[in-house]
Amino acid sequence: MKKYLISAKLLLIVILVLFAFGGRLFINADPVQITPPIYHSTFQSLLAAIIAFIRNLALAVTPIIIIVAGYYFMSSGGNPEKVKRAKQMVIYALIGLVIILLAESIVALIRSIVEQGRTTTAPTRIENPTRVEEVF
Repeated sequence: MKKYLISAKLLLIVILVLFAFGGRLFINADPVQITPPIYHSTFQSLLAAIIAFIRNLALAVTPIIIIVAGYYFMSSGGNPEKVKRAKQMVIYALIGLVIILLAESIVALIRSIVEQGRTTTAPTRIENPTRVEEVF
């Protein structure tokens, strides 16, 4: 116990010295340059980056949830409530994964529909309309 307290005190002293004299220890070092965390010039590119981050996060978390559900299933011991909970976890994880994977496609589909509606011109009036009977 005493060794633990001594090592903790020594670590605290080293950290305090580094904080107190840290600037003087690295005088000849290059200056620190802080770059802005958001480097997107448009809102659309920022939104695309956020969507990509959420997609990548979901792709990383989904297998973990499935593994945890497998652990719940294996440790259920035949308890139907725990088995049901494990199955629901797998189903919800897969549904969430499908939604995340389809999100970009759904957004692109809606965007194309909206842009198509904006780019179409109003119908022009036909000067000399012909009747269907006249054509045949």
